Amino acid sequence: MKNVARLINERKRRLENIDKIAQWQSSIEDWEGEDILSRSSDLIFSGDLTKISQPQAKGQQRMFFLFDHQLVFCKKDLLRRDILYYKGRLDMDQMQVVDVEDGKDKDFNVSVKNALKLCSPGGEEVHLLCAKKPEQKQRWLRAFADEREQVQHDLET
Repeated sequence: MKNVARLINERKRRLENIDKIAQWQSSIEDWEGEDILSRSSDLIFSGDLTKISQPQAKGQQRMFFLFDHQLVFCKKDLLRRDILYYKGRLDMDQMQVVDVEDGKDKDFNVSVKNALKLCSPGGEEVHLLCAKKPEQKQRWLRAFADEREQVQHDLET
């Protein structure tokens, strides 16, 4: 009985989140592709990270939003910080999260601090993300683990 009540409460919480997510998505400028809600129903974590892109290994400050099944990243407006521009998304079902040690990264050939990588299973897609502080990096690593756990739990229930 307790499990059933807990499941009902969890589903109710998710339904309330769906409305918030739809409102959030409608506030994002230049949105592309399918709606967040076509695959996700829960915002797990969000925050600023520096995304280092190949081939020039140039860092870009982005706001990241981790949902179940996907990670969305946006650029903040330079003048109006409350405006976000859609820049892309990653399918988290296809990504492995790798904790990167501080120092020279061999794939990107840059020195990094507080970094983590998102890699596709074949290694053809690699994203290097850097947090400002070690605590933020740990919080992101926990969030990515929570996301996988939640997806697994959803499959089981």
